[in-house]
Amino acid sequence: MNDKYIDIHTHSYYSSPDTTILLNVFPHEADKLSLKVYKSVGLHPWHIQNTWEDHISIVEKMINSGNVIAVGEAGLDKVIKTDLVLQNNVFTRQLKIAEQHHKPLVIHCVRSYNEMVSYRKKSDQSLPWIFHWFNSDLRIAQ
Repeated sequence: MNDKYIDIHTHSYYSSPDTTILLNVFPHEADKLSLKVYKSVGLHPWHIQNTWEDHISIVEKMINSGNVIAVGEAGLDKVIKTDLVLQNNVFTRQLKIAEQHHKPLVIHCVRSYNEMVSYRKKSDQSLPWIFHWFNSDLRIAQ
């Protein structure tokens, strides 16, 4: 990887001669797995539906596809209408997938930093967590 830039999280595929991208792929976007770029796969809190268990099964299948190097974007969002207990269940499943496959976790976190700190303390500390759009203070970051 001799590129000048690394786009650690994008939802849209693009090609740039001096940029390596990490393309976020959702369960319903399996067609993007054939793209020759690095990818993360996961179920975003905004996309949780009644069929979330089916989507998690798809994530588990996609995780071993070519160039998938991370799980996510997964997380918690207290601003959306999706039940927080359900969001926690979905996040926990994706955290286990990341740990089982030894892959970093790309995290979506809105007004849920205390919960994330708690999850982090109980998780495999050797796996990197990448916060998408971190918006808190230094104490929480530490």
